Amino acid sequence: MAHFCREVLGPIVPAVFGTCALFCSILGSFMCSFVSIEEINSGNDVYTGIWLKQQIYLVNNTDTGEGWSAFKGCGSYPNGLEYDGNWKTAAAFTIIAVVLGAALCFALYFAMCMVIADSVWKLFGLLLILNALFQ
Repeated sequence: MAHFCREVLGPIVPAVFGTCALFCSILGSFMCSFVSIEEINSGNDVYTGIWLKQQIYLVNNTDTGEGWSAFKGCGSYPNGLEYDGNWKTAAAFTIIAVVLGAALCFALYFAMCMVIADSVWKLFGLLLILNALFQ
């Protein structure tokens, strides 16, 4: 039983957790409702993300004759918007976290096909912790 847990389940568990973390990282980084900010004047919540912001789209339903409809969706920030250093750093780290996380997940699934030394598993662990800090 110990052989089964170490040789079979050993590589699968970190790969599955890494894939879940990668999926959550992608959702958190590229969704438009990552942060909620309350407007001072109206008290309404404004949802925004690093790369996209939530906005309302107005659609004229001329085909059905129903008039105008409003839909919430994700849209890009306006051109010419100047970002400060903190914003640029956060955007850079979202890319680094997703790319490094995807590479580590690929390596963890590849590790299932090989026998890996304990020192390499420790390196994987350190890189995954570093990736969590990037996020």
